[in-house]
Order: sequence, then structure tokens, then C-alpha cells
Amino acid sequence: MNAYRRKVIDVQDERRKHPRLDFDCPVVIPGVEGPKKVTDLSCGGVFIELQSSTALRIGQMLNLVFKLPTRKDSLRVKAQVKNLQKRGIGCQFVDPSATVLQAIRDYVDTFKDTLLLR
Repeated sequence: MNAYRRKVIDVQDERRKHPRLDFDCPVVIPGVEGPKKVTDLSCGGVFIELQSSTALRIGQMLNLVFKLPTRKDSLRVKAQVKNLQKRGIGCQFVDPSATVLQAIRDYVDTFKDTLLLR
């Protein structure tokens, strides 16, 4: 079993436009093997923990498939790798559909008072 460690960022140091929720769900990235999971989510993107991000590069485009617990269907969204770390990758959504954005907004609005908001 893999041990994932999260780095908590102080809100005052945060430069992102969208608040992020701690989140924990598997994600499918075609062409990338090994366990992967989303650990935080916002309307602008996700952080994905990976065993190894060495095969990826900043600027690379990925197709992500993940499921929110509030929806029956999976979300499919294109994302660009913006940040590489030992523990994973930070990705920004690229032209997400209105359906994807609304699903994420609804999820954030529903759980923002119960989950860690960063």
C-alpha cells in the first residue's frame, strides 16, 4: 500500500483563483500506469498523486476521468500539467465543458463547509 503525504498550504500564501477542497478519489489517465488519485479539486484544476511523475512534463496535455460522489456519471476533462512534484502533478483544466464546471461548482458548494478548504 502506498503512503501519500499531503502538503498543506496556508491560505494567505495561495495564489490560485479558485478555492480547493481536499478530495480523495481515483482518477484514470490514459497512458499513465500505476495508482493515481485526486487529492484536491477546484473549478480550475486538480492535484493528482502518482507513484512517479517522471514520464510526464510541464505543458503536457492529459485526458482525466474521475467521479464525484454527488454524480452517477464520470467527468471527463482535458488538463495541462502545470506543476511536477515528487508526490504528483498539479493540473489546470483546459476548456472544461459547462457540465464539468457546474458539477465541480455544485460539489464545492455542497461540501465547502464540511471538507478542508484551502
